[in-house]
Amino acid sequence: VGSRPAPPAVETRFLYNQDFKSVFAMVPGTIAMLLAFMPAMLMAVGVVREKELGSITNLYVTPVTRLEFLLGKQLPYVILSLVSFIILFAMAVFLFG
Repeated sequence: VGSRPAPPAVETRFLYNQDFKSVFAMVPGTIAMLLAFMPAMLMAVGVVREKELGSITNLYVTPVTRLEFLLGKQLPYVILSLVSFIILFAMAVFLFG
């Protein structure tokens, strides 16, 4: 009577960070968190500031379209986030290796 072969074993392999050290995940994770939270918080602070100053009512009566209004409000924060990403990426590469 023949013996049955052993079932295949499942083995977990990490393609990135094979030693599974959390140090290598901290810097990219921090960059992702900062890039996700900072533009949203800056936009919220900007809208609240305009609401408090009363300048948002001036924007309701201007002849700009909604797309122009949104682009005008978001573009500075997008540029600021891009600069922030470049600085964070440079720090990750040169400072943290």
